[in-house]
Amino acid sequence: MENVKNLKGANEKEAAAVVARSTGYDIPKILELVDAEAKGSGAVLEINANELTKWIGKGNSFVASVNDQIIGHSAIDIWPESGWAELRASVVKSEFRGHGVYTKLTKVRIQKLLVENPDVTIVVLKNKESSGSGILDSLGFKTIPKPEAPKELFSIGGDQEWKIFVAAKKDINEKLLRS
Repeated sequence: MENVKNLKGANEKEAAAVVARSTGYDIPKILELVDAEAKGSGAVLEINANELTKWIGKGNSFVASVNDQIIGHSAIDIWPESGWAELRASVVKSEFRGHGVYTKLTKVRIQKLLVENPDVTIVVLKNKESSGSGILDSLGFKTIPKPEAPKELFSIGGDQEWKIFVAAKKDINEKLLRS
C-alpha cells in the first residue's frame, strides 16, 4: 500500500485507519472484502480484477487499513462522455462501519480529484437502501433527479433505483475536507 494521507480521526477506529493508494498486491484482499461484505449485505457492488487493475494504474483505487489489514476500499472512475468523476466501489468491513472509515475514503478521493481537475463534477450513485449519505450532504453534495444526469451513468445496475449526489468544486465544503 502506497501511503496517501492519514486524516485526523474523530474516534479510535477512524483514527487507526490509514488510507492509501491500492497496489496490485491488494487486489485479492479487496476482492475478498467485496465478496464478504457487499454481497453479504445485498449491496449492488460488483468489481473484478480488471477494473481494479485499471483504477490502480490511474492512481484511482484506495484502501483503508488497520494494522496492515484492509478494512475498506473505494475508487474513482471517470465517465468518458460527460467527464464526470464517479466515487464508486465503496465498501467497509462491517465492524468498522459507522466509525468514519467511509468518510476518510471519500475525503481522500475528493481531494485527489480537486487537485487534478478543479473543474470536475463529482457524482456518487447510491441505491435507495444505501447508507453513508450524511458525509456527502455535509461536504456540499446535492441530490439531483435522474433526468438531469448524463445517460451514460445508467448503463449499470439495470432497473436499480438510484439516489444521485452531485457536486462541483464551488459546492464542496473544502474546510470540512481538511478536518
